[in-house]
Amino acid sequence: MVVWRADLYQKEAWQQLSDTSFYAKVDKDLTSANQQIVKSTISDLIVKQELPTTATNLIITIPRTSCVYFLPKIHNPNNPGRPIASACSCPTELISSYLDKIMAPIVRSLPSYIKDKLIFTMDITSLYTVISNGEGLLALKHFFDLRRVKEPSL
Repeated sequence: MVVWRADLYQKEAWQQLSDTSFYAKVDKDLTSANQQIVKSTISDLIVKQELPTTATNLIITIPRTSCVYFLPKIHNPNNPGRPIASACSCPTELISSYLDKIMAPIVRSLPSYIKDKLIFTMDITSLYTVISNGEGLLALKHFFDLRRVKEPSL
């Protein structure tokens, strides 16, 4: 357990959240709008028969806004914070979980795969924040197309 002085925590949070290369300020909570996008997209894909009717199980019934908090890296000078996004019950949580089940066997077969237990022995300065969505989706599609994995049930 690490106790971080409130003023230092807030200073670190503001410093990171002010970095517009990773974060953008929004004027209102977008959770409801994102929930509608998820619902309509899943419904459209069911109508087009690109997803089974059971895909409605991927829709969160009572969504909540994601939050971010910071854990201090006590082994680094000035103890910078590692941002942690908590997306429990956010509109895309169940979709992420489903995709994780589909992609896990593919990811484990890649030569660059690192098991979770090894990650604690490294200092990772940035991970997903520097992967552009487009490049990430292209990589996902590439490796998904290379292998035919039986999809888990929805």
